[in-house]
Amino acid sequence: MTRRLRGFTLVELLVVIAIIGVLVGLLLPAVQAAREAARRMSCSNNLHNLALAFHNYHDTYKKFPSGVTAFSTQSAGTNATWGQVITNVEAAGNFYNGMWGWAAGVLPFMEAGNLYNQLNFSGRPWTSEKGDAWFPANRGPDNTPLSILNQAACQNMPPSFSCPSSPAVGQVNQFKDYAMNAGEGPRGTTIITNGTAANGTSAERATQGNGLGNKNSWYTMGAIPDGTSNTFMLLEQGKSIRQWQFPSNPFLWVSNQSQGLAMATERDRLYPPNPDPITMTRASGSGGWGITGRCSWSFHTGGVQVAMCDGSAKFVSSNVAMNIWRAVHTRDGGEVASLDE
Repeated sequence: MTRRLRGFTLVELLVVIAIIGVLVGLLLPAVQAAREAARRMSCSNNLHNLALAFHNYHDTYKKFPSGVTAFSTQSAGTNATWGQVITNVEAAGNFYNGMWGWAAGVLPFMEAGNLYNQLNFSGRPWTSEKGDAWFPANRGPDNTPLSILNQAACQNMPPSFSCPSSPAVGQVNQFKDYAMNAGEGPRGTTIITNGTAANGTSAERATQGNGLGNKNSWYTMGAIPDGTSNTFMLLEQGKSIRQWQFPSNPFLWVSNQSQGLAMATERDRLYPPNPDPITMTRASGSGGWGITGRCSWSFHTGGVQVAMCDGSAKFVSSNVAMNIWRAVHTRDGGEVASLDE
């Protein structure tokens, strides 16, 4: 007697496929969540290591790095967009394309001394994309002669400046995802700020303020009376902006967009974490702020990563109370506020 082998019927096969599909559907979000948790941990480690580099810089020079460094000798011919050449760029209120960002100063303290030694500080930093949201003519690479001197070095940003959750945009290893705390901008008609008042429109022009990152300002640990555990040192500021085609936050290059400097307010504007990108960049063609910097955003779900002045790293919800968010931006505002509240 012959035995007949029975296979799966079509219905049974479809049922099995459906069950497998359901299981994959249940598993995939968990896998994605685990991957994002790993990326978020890596980003937190980056911020912690950068904060340690800031502290090692302070141990060596008895002050923290300047948010942006400007030299009048390097500014000639860089302000064609505004129809004028400003010679005294070291004064409050002035700026130019290609000021030096804070990242240059900490390189020797994060095992990037060889890269630091390649920088020519008699020139300017270079970027492959200026990406100005306010002045469309101020886009494309900065190929002025003084910037070309540092092109090779500016194309080799260390990976610690990049958040793994931030989408790739522009040239690789040229745009960072972190910003120095620049406090609050100048006082407006409806916003009252505490502590040292900013003396420029925005962080890259002000030589003083109530944050840590201003132009040609090197603050000491003693300039943080609000407490190092209650004051931001660094915040996320992604190299990519949703619904904006240009990269932001060049490795070392700074201009009027306050690349690598994050504020909580500017005049009558409130800059919460993860603001509306259309409002930020005026991507709709009209209205909005017209900036690709000056605030903090990330590609983590629900908030941004930060490093405090004591070196610790934290995650801050996008729904944080604005009064707390502003208070932790100030180093000398005298507020009684904590992110743990």
